[in-house]
Amino acid sequence: MSSSENTELRPSFPVPDLENPAKKKLNSSGSYLVIGGCLATAAVLFGGLLNFRRGNSRNSQMFMRARVLTQGATLLAVAGTFWSAASLKRREREQAEAAGEDLGVEMLDEEKARALLEKTGRQRSIR
Repeated sequence: MSSSENTELRPSFPVPDLENPAKKKLNSSGSYLVIGGCLATAAVLFGGLLNFRRGNSRNSQMFMRARVLTQGATLLAVAGTFWSAASLKRREREQAEAAGEDLGVEMLDEEKARALLEKTGRQRSIR
């Protein structure tokens, strides 16, 4: 190929936009709770290990119990963040459907699916 040719390789199929709008609008306070929980868990763990090394088993046990509580709180924050993101995406989808917008998802009937499989060279059966 010579350098004078200006050819651009393009796929022969539509490429979806991979940018997730729900990720942009994610409630950032949930992310801060997760980060804070991880840091708190690490600090309590470090305190427990430090007390264990010093031979103070009573304080070490208290720190390890506190670590279990902070880990649980962090897991709740992670679950809450995922739930928040999912509900935000669901609300956006419902609003888009109510407004009559196309969500970019095309339903394939059997004929279109077979043509697409033949075009891509896949040999799977359609049921």
